[in-house]
Amino acid sequence: MCPIDPSMMPMLDTYVYETTTLLEQLDEIMLEAEKSGKLTDDNINEIFRIMHTIKGSSAMMGIENMSSLAHSVEDLFFLIREDPSRMEPESGDIFDLVFRASDFMKTEIDLVTKSDYIPTNADELIHLLSQKVDIINGIAASDAPSSADENLSAGEPVSAENGAPTDETGVIHTVRVFFDEGCQMENIRAFMLLTQLKEYCDILSSEPEHPETDSNYSAVIVKNGFVVHFRTTNLQSVLSVIENSINIRSYEILEDTGADIRKTTKTVEKNTASEESKNQDAVVANVQSQTAKQGKQSFISVNQTKLDQLMDVMGEIVITESMIANSPDLKGLTLDNFSKSTRQLRKLTDELQDIVMSIRMVPLSGVFHKMNRILRDMSKKLNKLINFETFGGDTEVDKSINDMIGDPLMHIIRNCVDHAIESPEERISMGKPERGKVTLTAQNIGGEIVITVSDDGRGLDSEKILATAKSRGLLTKPESEYTLKEIHNLIMLPGFSTNDEVTEYSGRGVGLDVVCRNVEQVGGTVLVESEKGVGTTFIIKIPLTLAIVDGMEVSVGSTIFTIPITSIKQSFKITDETQVIHDTNGSEMIMLRGECYPILRLHRIFNIEDAVEDLNEGIAVLIYSSSRYVVVFVDALIGEQQVVVKPFPYYLNRFHIKSYGLAGCTILGDGSISLILDSANLINRY
Repeated sequence: MCPIDPSMMPMLDTYVYETTTLLEQLDEIMLEAEKSGKLTDDNINEIFRIMHTIKGSSAMMGIENMSSLAHSVEDLFFLIREDPSRMEPESGDIFDLVFRASDFMKTEIDLVTKSDYIPTNADELIHLLSQKVDIINGIAASDAPSSADENLSAGEPVSAENGAPTDETGVIHTVRVFFDEGCQMENIRAFMLLTQLKEYCDILSSEPEHPETDSNYSAVIVKNGFVVHFRTTNLQSVLSVIENSINIRSYEILEDTGADIRKTTKTVEKNTASEESKNQDAVVANVQSQTAKQGKQSFISVNQTKLDQLMDVMGEIVITESMIANSPDLKGLTLDNFSKSTRQLRKLTDELQDIVMSIRMVPLSGVFHKMNRILRDMSKKLNKLINFETFGGDTEVDKSINDMIGDPLMHIIRNCVDHAIESPEERISMGKPERGKVTLTAQNIGGEIVITVSDDGRGLDSEKILATAKSRGLLTKPESEYTLKEIHNLIMLPGFSTNDEVTEYSGRGVGLDVVCRNVEQVGGTVLVESEKGVGTTFIIKIPLTLAIVDGMEVSVGSTIFTIPITSIKQSFKITDETQVIHDTNGSEMIMLRGECYPILRLHRIFNIEDAVEDLNEGIAVLIYSSSRYVVVFVDALIGEQQVVVKPFPYYLNRFHIKSYGLAGCTILGDGSISLILDSANLINRY
């Protein structure tokens, strides 16, 4: 039976999102700290805040294993925060323990959304953390007590505000809390705050009472704030909890002096830009408002399903607009007002598309941080020394691409660490630096995202790859006919592995074929470049957006193709036969401004019979991909058109249809189908 109270289920999505975001922040802080060799005071305070928030929200949701584990990590960092030097003798173990706790919580978050969720036992981790706390306490106990310790040993309570002793019952205080504008569910957030405060003070009452019982209290809290009356001997600890809680904008300390109520107001300062950059898995919409004029921005979290539906509707609008503008019923008619209206509609459609696309764009930095963690764990387990460098993490991609790319990158990173990077001893014997190097880069080039993963390891052994592929029956032609590039690409085939032993990370024949399959599903391609003994580079190319592209429609016989505008350099008529030459293989080439380009006749590639044969009667289109150019020969240019990209049915993937230079298809205004050309694959194949 699910341990989550049914009344809290509406809060589950928010809990999952916020906890996932906090755990990603935790990993990022710990990885940076481990690299630098120390935790700064800011790092320690931030980790303490993260664990404190997860503890409180998990307790509110009734997920006790998460709450208890977070409490144990919080206890550990409470000691470290009091005296950071305590961590130094135990730093390596502490990093490993915190990462294990983070992994446990991430796994639990994945499970908690399932209807048959049963909490996982966290006792082992909690016990290890408790042992670590005892060890650190033992180290601290061996030190000479400070004067403050001596005062405490006398049994006299100390007030945190002014150092003056108070009675054990403490002083009664009143605080009014204001939550961030637009954070939503303020009544539940007020209840979460009460849950966190109970450990540090005696809650006497709140206004409103029991905020979690009525969603209408949210409006009251937004208007009047959330007032808490409590008794405590340590006001500073309570205020620290309030300041470190998420979604709190400011608070007021209300002191009743008898004559009047004095207010001490404090705004909770937060590094908004930093928070935004860390929330990579959040889909955030930028809302223009009056506050924007003052240099501020308002943000709302949007369910990704709604964005997917918005994208689908946007695609249908584009198709419908094309159908209206190109309706066969209007051919031959002079309709000036209609033409003017359709131009305005096209302009508005373009603007709407740009807005929809921008809403869906998220940076890749979140995925890059996850790869950092994967490499860190693998290098420790395999006893390899590796420097990991990332560039272009701020490159933005469609949210669906961001979600998809994690799995392929994970398999490539694992391949680099397990297969490519040598052990420190082996690298030294080869004259290489002791530490290997893996580099992850993202760039936006010509309407597509290019992600490269390179290493300075042993490189691919083409002879071993060919022999392995042959022994497993993966070859489709004689060995002698395979080029070096084709041999390298064999490692992408299902079932391929050169590892003789099955390890935790490889040897099962599953991995790089997943990379190829996942990338192809979003219209991308994967290339492999390698030099034996020097290193290997994986190049992933993915369209910047998946749904709508500006394309040039061209005819080849009775077939209509669409070429993405971003791939076209120019189009021209071939009028001078002397421009056309033949190479030693008899292939046609054309001289253009001193450069020689190969000619591809689409009617020959796709066996179209009723197409134009004479070069003087058709149109030449110069297309390019990654600085490589080719001239495509077609019958005629029909015109530019915004089209919605529809993927090929999944069952066609077994024919490797995309490798022939086709990216997908689209529906034209008259209801017919047009095939969309993929410049990269077209150039690579032909």
